[in-house]
Amino acid sequence: MIFYIIKKEKGNPKNIYRKIKAYYKINKYNLFDESYYLENNPNIDLSNKSPLDDYIYHGYREGKNPSKNFDGNYYLEKYEDVKSSGQNPLIHYVLYGKNEGRISGKNDLTYFKDMILENNSRLKQQEKIIDSYRRLFDVIFIDQDFHPKNTLKDVQDMCLEILKFVDNVCKKHNIDYWIDVGTLLGAVRHGGYIPWDDDIDIGMMRNDYNKFIQILDDEIKLNGLENVMDSRRQRLFNNGKSVYACIQMKYHTSYSLGMIDIFPYDYIIIDEKDMNNDFNEKYAKERREYRKDIVNTKELFDKGTYMSLKKSNKEDEILKKHSDKLNMTLKKSDWIIPGFEGSCTFRFIENNCIFPLRNIKFEGYEFKSPKNPFKYLKLKYGKNYMELPKVVLFHERRKYLRYRRNNHKVFRKHISKLKTVNDNFEF
Repeated sequence: MIFYIIKKEKGNPKNIYRKIKAYYKINKYNLFDESYYLENNPNIDLSNKSPLDDYIYHGYREGKNPSKNFDGNYYLEKYEDVKSSGQNPLIHYVLYGKNEGRISGKNDLTYFKDMILENNSRLKQQEKIIDSYRRLFDVIFIDQDFHPKNTLKDVQDMCLEILKFVDNVCKKHNIDYWIDVGTLLGAVRHGGYIPWDDDIDIGMMRNDYNKFIQILDDEIKLNGLENVMDSRRQRLFNNGKSVYACIQMKYHTSYSLGMIDIFPYDYIIIDEKDMNNDFNEKYAKERREYRKDIVNTKELFDKGTYMSLKKSNKEDEILKKHSDKLNMTLKKSDWIIPGFEGSCTFRFIENNCIFPLRNIKFEGYEFKSPKNPFKYLKLKYGKNYMELPKVVLFHERRKYLRYRRNNHKVFRKHISKLKTVNDNFEF
């Protein structure tokens, strides 16, 4: 080896020293594998040199690699300064590159670290771009005037009239309700609908919810609206293992869709020290068990798909069985939680956050709202509820209506009928 180096370097002491130092470090770092090199290059002439000599003075120029631990082609491709200088990539790496933190190849852990850092940098840049779009949409959808059209306008107008009907029915029967979750968010943030929303959410305490169930169908029939809408409590599409038991008011077109969800809420007796993850897990468990018991009680469902609107004694027994375990009650208390039946995110709500109810403007009309809608929305959506979320969720309802013939005509007919009923509602 030494005689070959002296010969190739023509006796230049500086170059000879540099090569010998490089050979030593190559062996130290185990960067040359003689078996690997010979296996991949069986036709090399080794008559007067070793495999390592061949790579150092000839092989690297032919694109050969010294081992699995070093990829000279990758090294030259990644580091243009080494490539342009004509240096042997392995010698450069052991003498300079390793100390400089350069990457020996795609098997080098530093390669993955470098790749992660590079990807993180790209990701941050993309996040900046996406965030700029979100801020732009904040300006467009929150600070500017937007109006729906086509199917969305039909759906929103229909929902608004149904909400006005619910409001009239509740006033007539002294039932408290409040516009809830997405509808409340729309009222506070947009003065009406979230621009792409196509339904209404309402909350009621358990006693009012039970009372509303008893009189809703009668009011629909009394006002001649049987052909305009109906109401039901519907199962979740979850392989029959769960149940979505809020009241769902639907309108009739060529494709009947649910447009208003009415969620029950319950009072609960609890110490603040017990409001923790342990309780959340207990609630989730009882909610699962409640829904399992409901689903397994087949007689509660009409035609195997929908629950009867009016609750039965059996359903009340199941609810009491599970709610008693958590000290849920019909009597007023300091704290309120979502009922087992609904789909709302679990949270503890202070009684004085909701009551006494206040009025709030929604699409130019006044409806019932929690006393402190801002605190209420913060509990549900977090402190940035006044900004559009990073991920915008859509219902899939309108796609079933958009291309169906005569829907617009049916919508306007039903909206007109509901408007007449609401304008002349008898209390």
